[in-house]
Amino acid sequence: MAGTQAIDGDWTIDSLTTVPNSELRRVASPTGCAVIARTPDDASYFFGFHDISPWSADGRYLLMHRFDGELAGLPDGSDEAEIVIWDRSSGEFRVVGRTTTWNLQQGARAMWLPGPGRQVAYNRLVDGGAGCEIVDIDSGARRTFGTTIGAVSPDGRYALTPSYGRLARYWKAYGYQALPPPPGLDAPGPAEDGIWRLDLATGEHRLIVPISELPRGDARDGAGEPYRFVTHLSFNPAGTRIVFYDRSITRDGALYSRFLSATPEGTGLRVIADEKVSHFCWLDEKTLLVWMRRSLLPITRIRSAGLLSNPLVKPLLAFVRSLKGRFKSSMLRESFYELDVDGAAAPHPFEPALFSQDGHPMLSPDGRYIVIDAYPDGRGRIPLAIYDRLARRRVDIADFQHGVVVTDSDLKCDFHPRWNRDGTQICGDVCTMGRRSVVILDVRPALAP
Repeated sequence: MAGTQAIDGDWTIDSLTTVPNSELRRVASPTGCAVIARTPDDASYFFGFHDISPWSADGRYLLMHRFDGELAGLPDGSDEAEIVIWDRSSGEFRVVGRTTTWNLQQGARAMWLPGPGRQVAYNRLVDGGAGCEIVDIDSGARRTFGTTIGAVSPDGRYALTPSYGRLARYWKAYGYQALPPPPGLDAPGPAEDGIWRLDLATGEHRLIVPISELPRGDARDGAGEPYRFVTHLSFNPAGTRIVFYDRSITRDGALYSRFLSATPEGTGLRVIADEKVSHFCWLDEKTLLVWMRRSLLPITRIRSAGLLSNPLVKPLLAFVRSLKGRFKSSMLRESFYELDVDGAAAPHPFEPALFSQDGHPMLSPDGRYIVIDAYPDGRGRIPLAIYDRLARRRVDIADFQHGVVVTDSDLKCDFHPRWNRDGTQICGDVCTMGRRSVVILDVRPALAP
């Protein structure tokens, strides 16, 4: 390390040495990207996932969740979170609403709706069941609907959602424990649950992709079809295609993923990747940046035969899973890949010399830069970098301490970097001694002039 700038005693920005390469460069931000704002210590604050921006269209307000103190476990359905907006011009916080349907990874899916005005949508109980609310923060007008939201179309006309009640049973970190059991909860692949579509003008909602109609693949792991759930719905920038995960937990304890694309009406289903598929962002209308595995080993077939549960195989599996960084990536061919949403082209590795770990990417508004964090290293530090697509250069801009004080991995605090609307600032979630905060960095020093 060439130099370190301390910030509030808890966070540092590290200046890294240049990695020589004729085409690829990894450098330090020349003047440092300062943390310019942080939420107060009166409560825990966080936004959630990295697929949407918490900034209002005019850049004045920052949307987030707030809850009292620290959590020793996942929200149990009685824990309440406030949906608040941070007025960056005055520094004041304003409560938009309250909810018991939230989690620490994606919150209540609080988001700004596209279109004129300033409207916030978030999930909450409505009449004791799944629902959401839309609030006009200028007029105070409120509308409620009888289903949750997961992703909103770019034109703001409708929303798609997975079943957060089903996730509460089968992937607790992403579900809502406050919800009553949804239909088909005890079926591995129900016809009564899956992806729902909500018309934001009329409130009409209907099931468009039942789980029972999704391709089965090879994830049976020798013990029959596992219980499946849908998550991580996302629209492409034009709103003409969606992607989502069809996931299950296998008998050997692995998270098995099928990454599918479809039309927003739920037709034209296509599996574009499977087995190990993780975080992603859109690069354009047809291309995704995805962390995934393309192992030379026939892991899917081995799992389908039940061999990964074999006592003789388990130690080898544990060893492979314990590997870190480039060695694991090269061994299993795990990397970020550029993936065609239509499956028309083979996945193409994305800068494996610069990015050897899974992280949470987000494309800048102008499409030139990608911000990516990573999981904590051996020192418990979370790195943050910006990749310049034009110059093919990685700039390491920050390094944060992962200050979660419990060992439950479901309570982790990922940074989940998110761009503001003009691509000059990034905010993320950090944790210090169990208390969560939102920090904002000025990243203009790391951008090309």
